[in-house]
Amino acid sequence: MTCKVRKLCIPKDTTGAFLARVAGWNGQPIVQADIASITYTAYLIDEASGAQSVVANQQAIPAVVGSVIYDTLQVNNRWTADAIGYNFEHMPSIKVNPLFSIRGRRYLLVYTLVPTNSSLENIVVEFSIEVE
Repeated sequence: MTCKVRKLCIPKDTTGAFLARVAGWNGQPIVQADIASITYTAYLIDEASGAQSVVANQQAIPAVVGSVIYDTLQVNNRWTADAIGYNFEHMPSIKVNPLFSIRGRRYLLVYTLVPTNSSLENIVVEFSIEVE
């Protein structure tokens, strides 16, 4: 399952909190117990060809399920999409390895959520980021 791509704009050499409402295969919002592991990979997009190249040291980075997935939908001033809320929040670290470092370029941040039920397919959440 792939959630629709969310588009964001952030300043060069910064990071942000990436928020989403993620549903499982049953159509209900996922909770921590639904997910065994999370990894993310960042890609730099070539606008001319559409080719994706992995950003150095930003491939298959693990994220802590309990820090990314909420068991209840969150509604606050950070979530502006609707009044329902979000259950996914992650801020990639850029302390050691730069991530959004080329102004005027587009990046794709792809999260892979592995379900605890091994008979289900992975859930993929994508964010498209324009760097200013």
